[in-house]
Amino acid sequence: MFQPERHRPGVTGLAGATDSDRRAQVLKLVRFGAVGLSSSLLYGLLVSALLRVHDGLITVHCVAYALAIPYSYFAQRGFTFRSSRSHKVSFPRFLLTNIFSFLLSTGIVAMAAALRLPAAIAVAAVIIIVPLINYLCLNAWVFPDRTSAPS
Repeated sequence: MFQPERHRPGVTGLAGATDSDRRAQVLKLVRFGAVGLSSSLLYGLLVSALLRVHDGLITVHCVAYALAIPYSYFAQRGFTFRSSRSHKVSFPRFLLTNIFSFLLSTGIVAMAAALRLPAAIAVAAVIIIVPLINYLCLNAWVFPDRTSAPS
């Protein structure tokens, strides 16, 4: 006989989640978006400031991206995911996730350029794909829920 799946403590995912669990996940996504927007604003301000002292856009981009990582890490760790996981474990994973995201976004733009697609398509792909992958990695691997994964 078929029995619907019930919510089980320690099981993540929305299929068996309660309304409270769903609200918590939605709020986490909203916090993730707010931190992402503020990190992007910081990156933009850093690029603008650095371009006043250096004219190499690629160098400025890389430096600004790297300078924004600590802010993003502490904001995602403390505000979005409210993690108490050790920095020794979470920061290297966060850094790897950011390196992967940087390379992925660069690859998407390079592929779009090679295919001679409009820049708007490349930007839209980056804006959709990269944050989605970041959220999944941060949620499941970098700052997993205490009830679903060991520290």
